[in-house]
Amino acid sequence: AGFEVVEGSVTEHLAGADAVACPCLGSLRNYGLGAQGAVRRAAGASFEHGLRSLRLPLAPLSATLVEGGALAPMAVAMVVTTPPREVLDLLDEMHISGDVGSAEHASRVEALGASLSQRLHASLFGEL
Repeated sequence: AGFEVVEGSVTEHLAGADAVACPCLGSLRNYGLGAQGAVRRAAGASFEHGLRSLRLPLAPLSATLVEGGALAPMAVAMVVTTPPREVLDLLDEMHISGDVGSAEHASRVEALGASLSQRLHASLFGEL
């Protein structure tokens, strides 16, 4: 089994997909926009029923598998892209310190972003 990242609408790339990753908020609030809106429309009522059974809020940077309904034979991975509170607090501290715009600040933010991305993807691939 392998992973493939594709660009475009999720509804255009369903052939052969076992699972679909869907970025979301921990509350699973659906505004009907973007990737989450497209995934939820395509997956249908049985998927929405599966979402209602989840304990909320989902943890930051977590991935939770839900039966994919009409969208994917195996599952939709609801991937919470919201950073953890401690990361937001750290960014606030960096901003308050007046360090914004410096090369050191840019380097710290870049390293933090890479760490968050790694944690998010480890969570996703761990579920799949």
